[in-house]
Order: sequence, then C-alpha cells, then structure tokens
Amino acid sequence: MKVEITDDSVFNALSSKDLQSYLLSNDWVCVKRVDNTFSIWELDGTGQKHRIWLPEDNELGDFSQAMGRTIKTLATSEQRSQLDLLEDIDTLTIGDVVRVRVFDPMNTRSSSLPFEYGLSVIQRAKNLVIAGACATLEKKALFPARKEAQVTEYGKKLRLGQTERGSFITKIISPIAIKQKEIFDIVPFERQAVVTMLEGLDALHYIATGITKSGTFHPEAFEEAISQGVSALLCEAVTGDEYENCFQQTEIDVSWFCNELINKPTINRTHLSFSKEMMPFIKKAAENFHEKEPEELFVEGYVIALDRAESKSDGLITVLHTDNCGNKRKIKVKLHASDYKNATDAHRDGLQIECKGNVIKNGRSSVIYNPENFNIIAE
Repeated sequence: MKVEITDDSVFNALSSKDLQSYLLSNDWVCVKRVDNTFSIWELDGTGQKHRIWLPEDNELGDFSQAMGRTIKTLATSEQRSQLDLLEDIDTLTIGDVVRVRVFDPMNTRSSSLPFEYGLSVIQRAKNLVIAGACATLEKKALFPARKEAQVTEYGKKLRLGQTERGSFITKIISPIAIKQKEIFDIVPFERQAVVTMLEGLDALHYIATGITKSGTFHPEAFEEAISQGVSALLCEAVTGDEYENCFQQTEIDVSWFCNELINKPTINRTHLSFSKEMMPFIKKAAENFHEKEPEELFVEGYVIALDRAESKSDGLITVLHTDNCGNKRKIKVKLHASDYKNATDAHRDGLQIECKGNVIKNGRSSVIYNPENFNIIAE
C-alpha cells in the first residue's frame, strides 16, 4: 500500500530549488518557465510521457496544493510511495546516500533491532564510507587507526539520515558542498570516497560469491583485489561481529547526489547483497590481512578490564581506545609485572594509559604483545 500525504505543512516546507535539482538529476527536462511563478517539466519514459507543473513562488496562495500535485505525479511516474520520494528529496540534495540494510536475527520481518546490535550497524555503515575514503588516497590492505587528516575531516562531515523501514535501514549521507554556479572539473573527494567504496564492495562481492560456491578459502583472491579498494576495514564493515552466534545478511545501496552541476558516476552496480554464507570467508580475509601486515597502533584510553592468573606475574589488560575518527575499539595489551601493577593502579584511580605496538588479531580480539613506552597519563 502506498500512502498519500494530505498534510499541507509537509508541502509548504518543500523547496522548489531542491525539486528542480532532483528533476534534473533524474532526466526531467524543463520545457517552459513562466515569470518565476511555475515551470513545466517533462520526462519521456518507456512509451509514456510524464508532465509536472512545479510551483516556484511559495507566496502563491495554492503553493501547498500545487506542490502536493507535483509530488503525487512524480511518485506515480517513479512507481513508489510519496514518503520514499520525500525522503530522497530531503537527503539527495545534501549529498550521496549510502543505505545499509540488516535484519533482526530473531525476527527478519521486524522494523527494529536489539539496541547494541543497532549501534554496531551504524558504526559499520560509517566505516564502509571511511574505508572508501582511505582507499581513495591509497589502496592497501590495512589502514592505521590514526587516519590521514583528509579522511578525518571527511568523517566529521558525514551525516546520519533518518532510519527507514525494510527491515531496518541505516542511512549515511556523504555531503557535497556546491557553490552557486560552480561546475566540478575534478570529482570532489566526498564523491570519490563513495565511488571507491562501491568499487571495493563490487570486487569483494565477486570474490566472496565464487569462494562461497566452492567452499574453499583462497586468501590470494582477496589480496589481488586490494588494488580495487578491498581492505581489512572494508571487510570488517561488511561483516561486523557475529550476533547471536551467527553473521547476518547485509545489503548496501547507494543513491547519488541530486545536482545538475556534478555528473552521476558511470558505475554499474549501486546495490549489493552479502549473504550470511559469505560472511565467514570475508571475515577470514580481514584476519588474513591483519596477520600479514600487523597494524602499528598508538593506544590511549582507560583500562576497562584486568586479567592475570594467580601463578603468573605478567597480565593482560583491555583498553578502550578511540581513534581520530571517533571509532571506539577494545585493545588487549600484554604487560610485564611492573607495568601490569601500574595498569591496575590506573584502573583503580580512573586514569588513562598510553603505549604503542603492533596489533595482532587473535580470533575476535586485537592484542599488543610487546608494547613500548607504557605510561599512565596524569590528569
């Protein structure tokens, strides 16, 4: 069932300029404009022509009614609901939109998620785009936790859109700033990041499809795809961690920024679906990347767990580390007796610690076995 909107306030809030950008980016043509009052747009579909009268003066007494008719006609021509159309107009005039669709593992028809799982999905959606941004600057298997300045600044600009039903869709907006009458000769970094993400996902999906059918893991296949944007960060963003002892199907979809001053990318696939069966192989590829190229990390954060056997002098601590993109990560650090005692004191007193070393993946854990420069950070 497609809902028809009757609330005039919804249509009064719409911008004619946003509608024009949306129409131009979807191949509509303005055939007539009358005194900045209204314009007529046409679209030649498959065997059917559509026409829209777009009000351009919101001071008109019947602006909301006219805009309502415009939205109704446009939704009919695209064969979808007015709600979906309005959501696109609201976000696609800001930038490219990345949708990540997941399902409640206990009820795939549910439109909600367990809270902790929902938070992890939002972080995964962000990491997908960050992986694309990192690979735009340099294609490699592992990216350091401390990202390049351009990636960090880009991450701060990302916006979280309104969630959507079906079953649960998280939406990340990659804003593209357009100055009046500016035409892009060079593709903006924000667009490059999303394109690179899609290219990496396409390559990852192709490899995972073949390996899932054969049932045999081939690490070299993933390694060869690094030049196409595949990385440990991209793999981990696709799979996430196992929830309820299994991985979940994940779908990723991209819609392009609506503005006539920047062309849509010539990329074939903007929708990819990663099945549950693919996930263990993709996760193993990420682990393989980490094993072959240990990540050097400067850790700074609070000690949140202590673990030492009674008969041992050495111990293992867990630090909650936050990178410069705001991602939180639990890092385990193996310490000798004196440093372990200092870490115990820091945990007791609520002080942060710092150290650096190579991070080794051990199952689902990230561990530094030989840390350097372990210190307590004074208040």
